Formats: sequence, C-alpha cells, structure tokens
Amino acid sequence: MVALDINNLRHPLYLQSSDSPGNVIISVRLTSMENYSVWRRAMKIMLRAKQKLGFITGTCTKDQFTDDLGEDWERVNTTVLTWIMNTVSPELVNGIVYASNAHEVWTDLHDHFDKINGSRIYNLYREIGTVSQGTSSISAYHSRLKLLWDEYSALVPTLPVTPETREFITHLEQQKLFQFLMGLNDRFSAIRSQMLLLSPSPSVSHAYAMLIHEESQRKVSTTTTDSNVARQGMHNYFTNEQYNKIMNLLNQDKGEEFAANMAGATNHMTSNINLLTDVTKLPNSKGGNVHLPNEKSVPVVYQGKCSIKGGKSIHNVLCDLCIGKVKEIGKEKGGLYVLLPDGSSANKLRQQIRSCLAEDTTTNNNVWHRRLVHVPVKVFLMKLESDTLMLLKSFIKMVNVQFNHNVKCFKTNNGVEFFSSECATFLSDNGILHQSSFSYTPQ
Repeated sequence: MVALDINNLRHPLYLQSSDSPGNVIISVRLTSMENYSVWRRAMKIMLRAKQKLGFITGTCTKDQFTDDLGEDWERVNTTVLTWIMNTVSPELVNGIVYASNAHEVWTDLHDHFDKINGSRIYNLYREIGTVSQGTSSISAYHSRLKLLWDEYSALVPTLPVTPETREFITHLEQQKLFQFLMGLNDRFSAIRSQMLLLSPSPSVSHAYAMLIHEESQRKVSTTTTDSNVARQGMHNYFTNEQYNKIMNLLNQDKGEEFAANMAGATNHMTSNINLLTDVTKLPNSKGGNVHLPNEKSVPVVYQGKCSIKGGKSIHNVLCDLCIGKVKEIGKEKGGLYVLLPDGSSANKLRQQIRSCLAEDTTTNNNVWHRRLVHVPVKVFLMKLESDTLMLLKSFIKMVNVQFNHNVKCFKTNNGVEFFSSECATFLSDNGILHQSSFSYTPQ
C-alpha cells in the first residue's frame, strides 16, 4: 500500500492546475503504423515529465493505494486516458472512447501499430539515402533528415559506447555526414568539397553550422548583387563616361510646366486654361470633380481642345489611342503620363543619347533595342537561388494551361542554377531545348 501525502509533488496521483483533461500534450497525432514510433516516444517523454508514465506501463495500479485514494486514482487515470485520445486521429478515437483503463488502451495501440518489420526499416533506409534539399532551406532539410535518423535509431538496435565499439560508432556518424552532404543542392558543392577534405571529418552539427553561415552569406551577397545588376549590365555596353551622361539625362527633373494625361481617365486634363482653344464653361452638374493625390478635390470648370505637335488636336483619350500613332513624348511620373513641351531637355533626350553614342553611327536600331531594357512579361521574385527550378516548373505549367502551348526552347544566362543536374533532367524529360548566352554579348 502507498501512503503518501497526495499534495506532495512527487506523489503519482498529484495533478497540477495546468493538467487539464482537454490538453493536447504533444504535437504529434497518431494516424497509422508509419508514425507510431514517433508518437509513442513523444508520449512517453511527456508522461514521464508529468510523473504519470506508470499509468500506461501498468506499474501504477489502483490496488497499490488505500481505499480513500481510489477515486483520486480514477481521476488521474481518466486524465491520462483523455490525453491519449487527444493525440490520435478521429478514426482511432472511436475504438478507444469506451475504454476505462489507460494501460489497456496503451497496450491495445501497441499491439495494432508496433509492427517493426523489415519493410518499414527498408523504407526508412531508402528515404534517408534519397532525401534531398530541393527548394527547402538548410534548416528545414536538416530537420527532415534528423527526424528520419531518429526514427531509424528507435527501430534498430544500438551499440553501447565502449572502447571496442567507439571506432564503429564514429564510422556511423561519418555515414550520417555523407548522407547529409549528398542531399545538398549543387550550389553548395564548393563548401561540401571543403568539408570532405577536413581531417578528422566534422560532425553533422558542425557541418550544419557551416552551411547555415554559408546560406546567410549568400542571402546578403544576393541582395547586394541585385542592387548592382543594372549598372553592371549597362557597363558591359557603355563606357563610364557614356553611362554617367545617360543617367544624368534620365534623372533630370527641372519641374517644367506640362499638361498631364491622367492614367485611366477618359479625357486629357490640364490646370492651365491658356493651353486650350474653343473653351466652353461646363455646368456644375456636368463638370464633376478631380481627386488629387493630396486627398483634395477640385472641380472641372472648362472644356476645350489642345493642340500638340504637328498642329493636331486631342479630344478624347480612347479615341486618340485607337489611331495607334505616337503623338508626343512623355514621361511617367506619380502615376501620370506627362506630356513635355517642345524645347524641354527631356524631350531632347533621344538626340542627346544618340550624340553621346555617336562613335558607332552604323549600329542598327534593333541592336540598341536589345542592349537597352526590355519590359518584363512575368517577373518571379526569389529569396534563394534554389527556388529557380520550382518557379521554372510553375511557369512552364502556367504557359501550357493558360495558353495551350508547350515551351520548346529555354534561353538563360550562364547562372549555375540553370545547369544543375535536377534542372537539366527536368528540361530533358520535357523535351525542352536549353540555350545559354555568350558572355558580354546582348541578350
């Protein structure tokens, strides 16, 4: 008989205020034989921490306590039973909801799911050997592999650490290191080669720390590189003097007077009535208001015609756009398309750029078009270079579904992410021809 104070923290029938029957004490939910070993180990760890492990192992039975503690034992037993029910799938709950003893339920689950056979160990061993990083981060890839290692270790016998077995245990740890390095993406091939040259070989934890550092450095360098891509690309085709002159011209903003075409509006608008001819005053009911970016609203008072280059007049935006001709040179600013007056420095931009590039007047316009910026059709923003293949697959599928066409040729620069074995296999399997550009040539 056990005769201890039930209020003692070490008493097996003591329940803390936080030990509610509705608690979900572990994050793993038992669904099948595949995750039984993980669920079982997590439950045993948590119940041991709560000093309730004896209720499922059968070492803490009701007959060990005096009669006055019998009801307290039932209360704790029911609490442990509900903890088990809260961590199994709804299908399994139906089979244990009428049970009254936590130990019996634990034993029944063990008989149903603890089927350690060669097929499960084989599947684990194969998954460990074939798992790869893919689009995952180093941290996510390591966590997934470690979970497989832990489950495998729980199913196979382990060796005690003795002077005779120490060398073999070291060999097993080296095998884990090789498995971890084998699944890395090709962009980590350099640091992987460095690790393999180290003697003695680093532990998996040391290798993981080195790779996390390398990954963070790549993120920083990628951000810095992206900010300089445009400048470096332009410098491939222009001298420093030409580049600086072009950028100065593009960045000029002298606050010249202009008439603006509101994007999305049905009429051209101006704040200067002197630019209009055939002016008529609009009734208050027809004029309406224009909402300005400063959240103020001003009324539309007059309507008229405005002459632009060539003596032509503009009336309605939709009508003029259907002609398909360029009527004036403008510049997008603050969501507006600004029409610049004759004689402005910005309107002479084409002539000045042509002047600063005058040493090659025989160059075809198509060549300059290729050298300057293209408007992107679709842009993918990537956090990591390893996302390249995933986004490429998504884009090719989108083209096939939305436009009913198959991608036949894929042209890229010489980025290493486009030449990985996974990318090459994907393109080859889908019959897509991969072409790469020559260095320092127009794309």
